[in-house]
Amino acid sequence: MAERRFRTRTAAVLGTLALGGGLATAFVPSARAAQTFSAVNGTASGAAVHVLAGSNAFPNFRTGAIDNRYPLAQARVDSSPSAEGTASVLDTGPLGQTAVATFNTQAPPGAPQLSQPQYAVADFPPGSDKPVTVGNPGGPYAAATAVRNKATAEAQLASAPPGSAPSATSLSKLDTALTAWRAQFLTAADSRRFPAVHADASVSDGADGMSGVGTATFDDAAGQLVVSADTRVAKASFGGGAIALFGIHGAVQIVNDGTPKESVTSEVANATVGGVPVTIGPAGVSVNGTQVPGIGQAVQQASAGLNSALAQGGYQIFVTTPEVKKADHQETISAAVVHVIFQQPAGPAGVPQQFVDYKLGEAFADSLATPGEPPGSGATVSGASETSGEVGPTSEFIPGTPGSPGVPAVPGASGGALASSPARTAASPRALGNVRRVVSQKPLWLLLFYFMWQAALIGTAASLWWWRMGERGERA
Repeated sequence: MAERRFRTRTAAVLGTLALGGGLATAFVPSARAAQTFSAVNGTASGAAVHVLAGSNAFPNFRTGAIDNRYPLAQARVDSSPSAEGTASVLDTGPLGQTAVATFNTQAPPGAPQLSQPQYAVADFPPGSDKPVTVGNPGGPYAAATAVRNKATAEAQLASAPPGSAPSATSLSKLDTALTAWRAQFLTAADSRRFPAVHADASVSDGADGMSGVGTATFDDAAGQLVVSADTRVAKASFGGGAIALFGIHGAVQIVNDGTPKESVTSEVANATVGGVPVTIGPAGVSVNGTQVPGIGQAVQQASAGLNSALAQGGYQIFVTTPEVKKADHQETISAAVVHVIFQQPAGPAGVPQQFVDYKLGEAFADSLATPGEPPGSGATVSGASETSGEVGPTSEFIPGTPGSPGVPAVPGASGGALASSPARTAASPRALGNVRRVVSQKPLWLLLFYFMWQAALIGTAASLWWWRMGERGERA
């Protein structure tokens, strides 16, 4: 009798476990298939130094006659599908592009066309893993690759061309102001610890040890669009060498699976003004009180005086918060680690005033990944009708894409691309059959649920049968 009761209870327990296990397994989410997208468009661009320069003699140039990047590295992919990598050690900006286009347009028939050989441009299609290069590693060097769903660009430059040559008057004013500031705020010990660095007219504003990298990758298996840009400057010098910045690093990345997720890096390892260590913030420079102990409680006053001294020479230094714009399934980031602006002090009437804006460690990224059926998948398309056999256009305008290979684009420039397959005007019966098959397919989780549900029913039925048989045996 005891043995029968044990078997009955065991059967009931096993049946309950089978039912609970089957239901639990049925409701555990199965592995999700990778996200699919109806439109994909990603651009990443990095420039170690972005120079905007001009004068009030050219009011037609909104950002200056010079709008160049040294070096430039830009990568782009979209779902058309196409990919493009563009790298240059000496970007000539809109002015250079306009000059080349004008020359080629006005050249007589049969004349050779002017080109800019300092650009390395790779396109998909046709695409190749072998990079298109300009120069050699270790010197001025640019390389770009483009294959399906992936583009890369990298560029290196030891020293950038001079962006400006401040007048002797500007440098004299700067040096006089910095000398007076040191006499007011530095103790004798700090003055010895940090010798004065005077403005030297023979030292042009510029940068050394520059590099830029841009990558854009669409992983359709993982359902992710990843765009990233990384820029670095070893040293930048301004004001005849009186202003020095070291170890500048700017980077942005956007990982987009339909919901963009960004990361931004902005670093300046060290900076000095007139030989004195400083930090850089949105309001300008600040004396680094931890390294200049004699400043004591006068840090704020000393910092205000130092910014005033820079302004007397026509210089302003500050950092800005990255500009982030978000929309449905899209994000755009424009960032620069530090700005150095030179505005030539006013001179005699009629003499043009020079201005230069250096953006150091500039990085740009734009990412759009719209969830939906990919172009040409055969699934139901917006505007499709099985009764009429008509399929509406699937092309979509995607903002923020670069220009043509011959005219490299810049972050923020207007432009666009068709980020899907060409429009189709009619669907064949075979195509409509493919649509019906796709729509009628059952998801994997539903199939698994069905099998688990059947297992639970069988286990429950077996448990009840064993329990009933045990009860009959006890009565007998």
